[in-house]
Amino acid sequence: MHKRSFKNYTAIWTIHTDDEIKELEKIHKTDEDWRYKLSVDIYKDNTLLHTIQKNDYSTEGDEFILLEWFELSDGKVVYIFNKEHSVISVIDADTGTEINNSFMSDVFISEYQMFDDREYMYISGWIWTPFPCRCIYHIPTLLTTPNYEPIYIPCYYQVGNMRPKISLFGCKTCKEFIEKHTEIFENILISEETALYNQNRSKPTLLRLFLNDSTVIFEGDSKTKLEELLDTPKRGFTFFRGVTHSESI
Repeated sequence: MHKRSFKNYTAIWTIHTDDEIKELEKIHKTDEDWRYKLSVDIYKDNTLLHTIQKNDYSTEGDEFILLEWFELSDGKVVYIFNKEHSVISVIDADTGTEINNSFMSDVFISEYQMFDDREYMYISGWIWTPFPCRCIYHIPTLLTTPNYEPIYIPCYYQVGNMRPKISLFGCKTCKEFIEKHTEIFENILISEETALYNQNRSKPTLLRLFLNDSTVIFEGDSKTKLEELLDTPKRGFTFFRGVTHSESI
């Protein structure tokens, strides 16, 4: 049994074991995958208020409950919950009524963490194709903004990893990471492209074949410049306005 409390409210749920799932299948005489049939009981002062069910459009290993408690400015207690696939719902804790929800992003949520004293929620998952996805929700905005869409964090270097790492990439806070993440990933791209160039420049690329082909005619000092380009390691590339500038080591 799992439990998560806030003030005089408590959420209780059970994640079924494999044996329990098999027994449920026998009872209901179906091959439906019961590992995703997760229900949460919401209590106040030990009195059951309502029961809410997590979405069952999930993948193996994602049978966790996304549930966090919050108090609005007017004192109303709410919780956020992955009631529907890829949607974060804001639920009135007393009535079980959905009072707000996020944008339907089609993300299969695999993991989440709270940051900056629970001001931000950072989610890892994947989207059909499939490709990895990470996004960050600003909780105060999510609680009050209909169809709120999170900030998406690049995963271009994690192709094939459907549960990309949740990381602030050296930043001390999630807020700092959001402010710097574009620059951070530009630098990662530059570093990876530079390493790839230095790794491949001595291989028989098309430019290398041109250089060594006696039938290719070079004008002026173009051959010398091409030799220098291919024979000199680069320490970095700068991308701007469609032009690439490189610096030699």
